[in-house]
Amino acid sequence: MIKFFRKIRQKLLSKNRFNKYLLYAFGEIILVVIGILIALQINNWNESKKNHEKVDKLLVKIQKDIKTDITEIKDLVSFYNKKDSIIKLVLNNQIPRKEYEVQSDHLHLLIFDMEFVRPKKESYSNLIRNQDIIPPEYDFLLEDLTILYNDLYSYIQNREEVFEKRTSKFRDYLFENHDWFSMQKPRHKNSERIDFLMTNVRYKGMVEAYRTDGIHNYMRISQAYADKAMTVYEKINKVLNSGPLKSDFSIQLKSDFYGNYKTIANQNFPLLKIGTKTFTKNKDTIKLFPYSKNKFFLNNYFFRIQRENDTTFLYTTGYLYGKKPFAYKID
Repeated sequence: MIKFFRKIRQKLLSKNRFNKYLLYAFGEIILVVIGILIALQINNWNESKKNHEKVDKLLVKIQKDIKTDITEIKDLVSFYNKKDSIIKLVLNNQIPRKEYEVQSDHLHLLIFDMEFVRPKKESYSNLIRNQDIIPPEYDFLLEDLTILYNDLYSYIQNREEVFEKRTSKFRDYLFENHDWFSMQKPRHKNSERIDFLMTNVRYKGMVEAYRTDGIHNYMRISQAYADKAMTVYEKINKVLNSGPLKSDFSIQLKSDFYGNYKTIANQNFPLLKIGTKTFTKNKDTIKLFPYSKNKFFLNNYFFRIQRENDTTFLYTTGYLYGKKPFAYKID
């Protein structure tokens, strides 16, 4: 091809057709420039496609991390729900001595046993390191990702630190003030220890502090993280078409439980309304987190809905309510 064009140029010059030669040379230059531009555009398209595929793979990994995190938070809910139920019994003095004399740690280590969720953010960090190649149409994801992996992630770490410090203070106090705490004698055979756990007012205060500052505050931020994580997952799904998120936090309360409830004792909010994922009191609507067909977590408490004879009752782990229902369904 190059020889062909060279022969044409030589022929034009040999026949003294300089003007035609210039016109031809100019046209040849234009063709070369167009060819270069086309090659550059193709290269840009290829590069853009590679970047797009790379970002998509990172987003898929983020979705995978979210699934894992949500599963861990669901397990966390189950763990602290059981502890919360035990705490309610402890604060209401409803656990007999024989339960403390059984070889089990769930009562003796009640305020020391903890579990935490450790959200995975490496895929997000990789995405941010490649932020310059994120397609413009994906920019709407960045704000939610930042809230999830920077703000809420930091809050979870903070609450974990507070939780651990409080528990450490409990341990230090007991070690310094009660000899039985450091005895080698088995816990369930240590009568001094059992007496303290059953009757000591300060210990009951520790239990309440563990529940309020530990379980409830930590649970609240963990479930806020799960809620935001599910939102992020669905937004990523819109650009990847990866399918809806299936998790235990996608559970909804049984539809029979939706409706208005009247509180039995608390006159501050005599009428409540339970919806699909909402809880309304005094015209204020709050998001609730169902973790089974009849159980949900809201603010500081775990709630359970139970049908008894012809009436639907709402129970809470708030120890002030004892075994009595908190509210009942009126329609």
